[in-house]
Amino acid sequence: MERGQFHFVWPNLTLNVMPGHPNLSIGPIVPTGAETTARHLDYFVGPDVDEAWLEEMLAFDDQVGAEDVVLVERVQKGVRAGGLEHGYLLPESERLVAHFQGLLVDALSD
Repeated sequence: MERGQFHFVWPNLTLNVMPGHPNLSIGPIVPTGAETTARHLDYFVGPDVDEAWLEEMLAFDDQVGAEDVVLVERVQKGVRAGGLEHGYLLPESERLVAHFQGLLVDALSD
């Protein structure tokens, strides 16, 4: 597989497959407050996956996650300060976020 796959199962479960060797990460995103969430992932890999590849994949996943946290916290800071009415989504790479927001609006509208 050349590209990662990132899936969302309503209401709060993520399933991810990184490029390369057989692997899967799965875990919930749990609200912990009005502006905070916690995330836990369990990782599963094929029996022939070597330790070096696994360490590299986990380091990359940690790096991307840390970068995402910084971006999300900055948007939230701008919204809280009144500098933004809302955050903006990138149509291609943030389809899951847009889809989640639509599901949330539908659920809260019922």
